Amino acid sequence: MKPAAGGAEINTEENAEPGGGPPAPEGNGPERTALEMAGRGDLRGALKLLNDTRDRGGMARRDTIIAKARACERAGDLERALRYAYNSADSDQISRTEFSLLAEILYRMGRTGELEEWCQVWEDYDFRQQYLFLNRARLMHIKGDAAGARVHIGAILELERAFPEAHELRGDMLADAGDRRGAVIQYSRALGLDPAMVYVHIKRAEALMEMGRFGDAALACRRGLKARPRNRRLREILRAARSAPAG
Repeated sequence: MKPAAGGAEINTEENAEPGGGPPAPEGNGPERTALEMAGRGDLRGALKLLNDTRDRGGMARRDTIIAKARACERAGDLERALRYAYNSADSDQISRTEFSLLAEILYRMGRTGELEEWCQVWEDYDFRQQYLFLNRARLMHIKGDAAGARVHIGAILELERAFPEAHELRGDMLADAGDRRGAVIQYSRALGLDPAMVYVHIKRAEALMEMGRFGDAALACRRGLKARPRNRRLREILRAARSAPAG
């Protein structure tokens, strides 16, 4: 069943699957190592490790491309991540993992038209409804349909309470509406489910800075830097928080 438009009620029974949140990005040992390297800022080394593993027969070509897209996303190079993700998705047998990764990158980049096209493709596959609802909600939020986005977020959480991206999107909507305190609460809930979500660490720190809570913003940055030690944006916010006048 396709999700309803606007504020209509959504049937969440069909195609629902159990499980806690999105698929874990880490795969085999070399991929985990590559993601850790990318998170530390060594994207070149991460990609070399993946190529070497593929050349030794340790990874299939397609798995290597997916892993490269994840490593680039982890390092913050979304343009390159998107190229790899499109390369991987260029197949008649696209997987849910590839769909989810591609949709995630398109949302982060604000590529609304492409995200909408992939949501339409998604409907032809027997994948989890949670992810279709998530990306429909993201599109509605970007297009200003807050009521429709809230309905789809509610449908996600009815199926699966431990879904960090749903809380993140709630935070985005609250932040855009000027409710920074509510946004911080939702971002905190998302990070409680997945502390590795670097973009949520950034958005939480930015909201705290806008509220004038510079000490809390610095703490939020330090927590985010535990997950991504080389993240440039978190370091920028941390410097700004430290140099801000004391309240």
